[in-house]
Amino acid sequence: MSDYYYGALPVYWSYFGYGNSTDDYRVAITDNWMYTGIYEWTITRNSDTTNYAFQVFHDGRIAHNLVNEGTVPGVRPSFYLQPWVLYSGGNGTQENPYRLSVATDNTG
Repeated sequence: MSDYYYGALPVYWSYFGYGNSTDDYRVAITDNWMYTGIYEWTITRNSDTTNYAFQVFHDGRIAHNLVNEGTVPGVRPSFYLQPWVLYSGGNGTQENPYRLSVATDNTG
């Protein structure tokens, strides 16, 4: 979830996921490279219970919901790379998936 928040300009990093204030995160969608415009799950679970995970809604708001509730068109993949793992190509589509390679000097 933090990756989605930090995908926007720093001015939005302290905004709420959703609410009735001027600090509502939906205003950040035009300045967030991770915003896709679709309703999708993230890998982040609510720390209070294991039955809830966070979602990004089509309008950019963020909230948590039961993991088995409703139909969601997408799941946002997430993984962290070691410093010696490099992006080597692809655009993330089924026809042209991301490609990774290992640097020749993988001392980290």
